[in-house]
Amino acid sequence: MKKIKDEKIVELLQNGDFRCLNQLYNHHRSEWLAWVAKYYAIDVSISEDIFQESLIAFYTNVKNGKLTKLSSTIKTYLFAIGKRKLHNTIRNTRNEEYNEVSASLLLTDFVDPFEISDEQKLLAQGIRKLGKPCNELLHLFYYENYSTESIANKMGYKNETVVRTQKLRCLQKLREIWKGLAR
Repeated sequence: MKKIKDEKIVELLQNGDFRCLNQLYNHHRSEWLAWVAKYYAIDVSISEDIFQESLIAFYTNVKNGKLTKLSSTIKTYLFAIGKRKLHNTIRNTRNEEYNEVSASLLLTDFVDPFEISDEQKLLAQGIRKLGKPCNELLHLFYYENYSTESIANKMGYKNETVVRTQKLRCLQKLREIWKGLAR
């Protein structure tokens, strides 16, 4: 397929012709994957997803009139979107990993009560002070292994995002309570 100039691609997309997206995808995909592999330790499938999301964001920006004229190449634009999405993904993954480690301390029910450390005793005390909604949410997630979707249905939350946000708030509240008890 003949290479189309970036300005012409924007014009085609503005007019509803999205066939050139295939060309963009094929032309920049391998370079994106190589760049991500060089600088980030992230799974290839995640990198591919981010590239696809970047291409969709580019198309959406053109279609909605948010991007009418390029001040850089399409490649630079795609990579900038992708890099931002990549950093958000990495940040969210680190936060989830941190919360999983913190939350693993919540599993004190499975530990012999005579072998519980002072920290775990304080944590158990903090859990009791959390209140019913947080207690129930954390119990369902960590003890019962409910998915966020199942928790949303069971507890009447709007969607999974609300459950994840509420879970983070509950864990933050628990950390604050725990710090207060540890003093």
